[in-house]
Amino acid sequence: MISDISQLVATNFIAANKLDEGVQLLCAIGRSADACRYLQAEGRWKDAAWLAKVSLPETEAADVLKRYADNSNKTNNPYAPYMSYSFHY
Repeated sequence: MISDISQLVATNFIAANKLDEGVQLLCAIGRSADACRYLQAEGRWKDAAWLAKVSLPETEAADVLKRYADNSNKTNNPYAPYMSYSFHY
């Protein structure tokens, strides 16, 4: 119940352009993967990658990092080929 309410509050923060507050609350209730998705949706790819690396299990973090690498490839980032290696565990 508390987790559901907290998630609703976090979503409301994000909808009100208070992304950082929403992400912090999502992380506090164990929803770091959701927080990473919100960060990525707002173009904060490096923040999402860092958060994934420090707060998610390896398999979930790998999904976030793969999306980061794919996005970097699409945006012609010259370092894109090295993305998956730079975040290796």
